[in-house]
Amino acid sequence: MMRQRAAIILIEDQQIALIKRVRNGDTYYVIPGGGVESGETPEEAAVREAREELGVHVEIGSYAFEVMGTGHEYYFMAFITSGEFGKGNGKEFTAAEPDRGSYEAVWIPIGLLPSINVYPEQLVDAISQNSLNLKSPR
Repeated sequence: MMRQRAAIILIEDQQIALIKRVRNGDTYYVIPGGGVESGETPEEAAVREAREELGVHVEIGSYAFEVMGTGHEYYFMAFITSGEFGKGNGKEFTAAEPDRGSYEAVWIPIGLLPSINVYPEQLVDAISQNSLNLKSPR
């Protein structure tokens, strides 16, 4: 079965929410999201992952992007409805697994995306080329 992943694109004040990862001495950034669980829609997974990874409740807006590869990745525009950014309580923040590296919720100016290591690269290219609607869905 092909793995499915769902993620949110959260943009405020020309900044995008990312998860900063440091693992084995490498620093890189990922769009907040994770695996779609059994019985869950990609939208439901994206909302759950925002709560676990960022500490915020979000409302899903428009479908923004997808990546096909070893799995199917869905990206949705979203906006914060409540919560405190940076207070995620998912297992990646609470489990003591030093080999998994560190996770930190951060805001990065959109203009800096081409100069940092962000995955997936296809999404960064789309954002940099303004081929996505980057306005808040509200």
